[in-house]
Amino acid sequence: EFFDDGFKRGPKVLPDAQRRYETLRSDSQNDPRIDYALGLVYLRQLKNKEAQTQFLLATKRTGEPYWPAWQALIWTHGTAKETTVAYERLTEMAKRLVKLDNAPELDAVAEQVDWIGQSMAAFEKMGETTKAREAWMRQDETLRELFAGKLLGAYNSGLEEVHTRHALLEDDIRTTRDKTLEKREQERIEKQSKVGKDLESTKEKRDGLKKTAEEWKKILDDQLLNFDKQLSRLERDHTFLEKRGQSIVESQIQLGREMTLLQQRASAGNQPNNQFGTQTNYEAQMDQLQLQKVRYQAEYDQTLVAAQQVTQKAQGLIQQRNGVVQQYQKATGQLVQQDASLDKWQGRLKKDTEKLKAPADDKVPAVTNKIKQVRSFRTYIELDVIEQRDRLLDSFGVTMPEKPARTSPIPGK
Repeated sequence: EFFDDGFKRGPKVLPDAQRRYETLRSDSQNDPRIDYALGLVYLRQLKNKEAQTQFLLATKRTGEPYWPAWQALIWTHGTAKETTVAYERLTEMAKRLVKLDNAPELDAVAEQVDWIGQSMAAFEKMGETTKAREAWMRQDETLRELFAGKLLGAYNSGLEEVHTRHALLEDDIRTTRDKTLEKREQERIEKQSKVGKDLESTKEKRDGLKKTAEEWKKILDDQLLNFDKQLSRLERDHTFLEKRGQSIVESQIQLGREMTLLQQRASAGNQPNNQFGTQTNYEAQMDQLQLQKVRYQAEYDQTLVAAQQVTQKAQGLIQQRNGVVQQYQKATGQLVQQDASLDKWQGRLKKDTEKLKAPADDKVPAVTNKIKQVRSFRTYIELDVIEQRDRLLDSFGVTMPEKPARTSPIPGK
């Protein structure tokens, strides 16, 4: 009943949870799980500071350390960017673990050390200043001295796990960028090859017998037909890319509305819940939306680059087409009426270039920098209150009658 009501929404939830906590506290004496349970309720209600207080109480109870409370306490400091305090908690937790390195349950101890390693790797990725990196190095040295021996391997394993997770995140963006650059290079090679073939064909025609006006007219018509077919295909490609860009802009606008609604719900004390999936709390959802925002921008940038490439290719074809027309006019003395519809490509090129405002090679890698801006502690270390609630109940031999679906796994133990 404590969790069933405590995980709901409403003005009476927290007062009721506090009253039940007091009752359980008096019945359970020194059990840290009771403090931890109320902390999870606070976390569910987006009351991170209050949750942090409860987790701290749980770690101060005498007896065997309750590691989930230690992890949750450090997690709240990490998500709040309270790095200095988090390092102090990590050191304190490490000292307690070292005292147990000869205990029969060494695997359980190593599991906690592994989590400390994951947390340290997360703080390492968050450090953006020289001062922050120096503080991290000092903390890393402290922990390595404490874990020297059997537990150092578990610490290194945790570091490596998050480093791998970080690499996958970067690869997700880098792969998109590399595919764009690879496609661009392939198109450049194909264009050069086609130009070479066209020049060779032109040379062969020049070296042929002198053609009559009718023969020149047939050659002109054939070549103009070929150019017009290619330009027609490029016209369809550019139209598609314009529609795609507009669709992405509409998605960005909708995402902005979702973010605004999420902020309003959080301010009103309501549980954020939107089409992007149920997350542990407001901050976790906002991180996901920020990441989606960056990906939309990356896709939009790539669409603009592709549209500019189509326009440039059309410009190249128009130049070749004009060259053929000039050759015909020089050979026959007859003028060919210019196709006014081709002028639109010049305007498109100017418009596409203005949208980009920077070379494509400069814009695509910038996406990685944006990913770094939205990266946070929970990007690497998540705490799922539903998962933690169920584990806590399992420790009492109790289960919830019906567990709601959830999408966010907990990397921590």
